This record gives sequence, C-alpha cells and structure tokens, in this order.
Amino acid sequence: MVATVADLLRSAHVILNNGNPNVILCERGIRTFETAMRNTFDAAGIAFLKQVTHHPVIADPSHAAGHHELVQALTACSSRCTPIPTRHGAMASSRWTSRNSTP
Repeated sequence: MVATVADLLRSAHVILNNGNPNVILCERGIRTFETAMRNTFDAAGIAFLKQVTHHPVIADPSHAAGHHELVQALTACSSRCTPIPTRHGAMASSRWTSRNSTP
C-alpha cells in the first residue's frame, strides 16, 4: 500500500514488458498522517500521471476516503483535474453494502 508515483510507473512498465498492453493506472488514495480518513485522495497525483504517461488514469474516490459521505465531493474534485486532450480519464467507484462501514 505504500508506493511512490515512480513505483506505480515502474510496475506499469513491468506489466508492459511482460506482454500485457492493457495498463490502466488508478488513484485510490495515499497514506498520510491524517487519521480521520482511511487514505487521502491525491488529485495532484492524477494530474501528474496524466502529464507523464500515455496510460489511462482513473480515480476511485470511494476507496480514497473510506467514508460514503465524501465520495460525491471527491468525484467532483477528480473530474476537475486539468484534462489533457490526448489523454483518457475515467472514474471508478465501489458500491458499499453498509453506510456504517467501509468496503
């Protein structure tokens, strides 16, 4: 769960080198010192990845926050990351079975 952007890109490179051209990068949150949320949503990471790679970059705001109340706001934040016309972007979201627990 602890990885840098460079680690993510190296992992994608390994997958490509082993013959799988179907690589999609997904922002699911980063670990920080914040304890109110499971992870912290990294909008800057999404914008950066879109600038430095040709791979599609998607966001999973439900996993990033760990609280269903924040998913809508984080979705809006991630959809406002500066789009680059030649890049693809998308949104992923987990369906929660309980409003009182995380997936």
